[in-house]
Amino acid sequence: MELVFFVNAGDPCPEVTFDMLRVLDKHRVTTVELCVPFPKSLTDGSLIKASHQRALSKGITLSTVLELVTRARRELGLKIVLLADYGYTVKPLGLERFLQACFSAGTHATLIHCLPQARRHDYVDQSAKLGLGRIMSFFVGSEERVRKAAYQEGEGFIYVVSRFGRTGQKVTFDALLLDQLGNIRAEMEKPLAVGFGVKTAEDISTLRRTGADALIIGSAATALVQDNVATPERIAPSLDDLVLRLAGAASSHSHHVKTESVA
Repeated sequence: MELVFFVNAGDPCPEVTFDMLRVLDKHRVTTVELCVPFPKSLTDGSLIKASHQRALSKGITLSTVLELVTRARRELGLKIVLLADYGYTVKPLGLERFLQACFSAGTHATLIHCLPQARRHDYVDQSAKLGLGRIMSFFVGSEERVRKAAYQEGEGFIYVVSRFGRTGQKVTFDALLLDQLGNIRAEMEKPLAVGFGVKTAEDISTLRRTGADALIIGSAATALVQDNVATPERIAPSLDDLVLRLAGAASSHSHHVKTESVA
C-alpha cells in the first residue's frame, strides 16, 4: 500500500515546499498531490484553508508551482499530481493552455477541483492527447453512475473520498465504511486511493483491510506546516518523522513506502 501526501505549494514558501518534496522522495514516496493554492475551497476545512491563505499572501501562482514541478522532475524521482481549482486557476488560463503548461512542466497527472460537468469531456479528450493522467474522484456513497463515470474517465488512480464533508474532519472507519470501500475495490480494477480523515498509523492499519492501493495524507502533513510557521526549518524534519511513523503501518515488510506508483 502506498501513501500519497498532499502538499500545498508555497506554504510557507517555495523552498520549504521543495524541502518537503525532497523528504518524501528520500522515503520513496512515489506520488505527491501538489496543490496550487486557491481561496474559497468548498471541500477543505479550516486547517487547509489557512494554508491556502498563507501561500496566496506570499504571491504563489500557477507559474510558481510549475517551477517546483519542473525542479522536482529534474532532481527527484517522485511523480506529481497537480491539484488546481477550476474557477480560480484553470478557467482564467483556459483548459487547453492549463493542461499544456502542466504537461510541459513535467506534471504526471492533474486533479481539477470543482470541474464543471460540461467540461469533463474536453478535459478527458485534451488530457489524453497530451498523455497526461486524470485523477477523478467520488464520495464513498456516490451513486453507481457517478462511480462508473469516474472509472471510465480517469487515467491513474481513482480518488475515493471517505465521507461527504471537508478535509480535516474526524472520520470513523467503522465496519459499514470498510464494507463500502471493500465493495468499491471489488468492482474496480484501477488503483484506488482513499482520502479524507487518514491521519494515524491506526487509520492506515484499518484501511489496509479494504484492499485500497493507496491512502492520501493531507491534514496531518499540513498541520506540521501550520505548527512550524515561525520555525520553517523544522518543517522538513517533522515531515520526516511523520513519514516514518505512518509508513510502517502501510507496509508490513519495510519502513519505506511501496515503490510502485499508483498514478
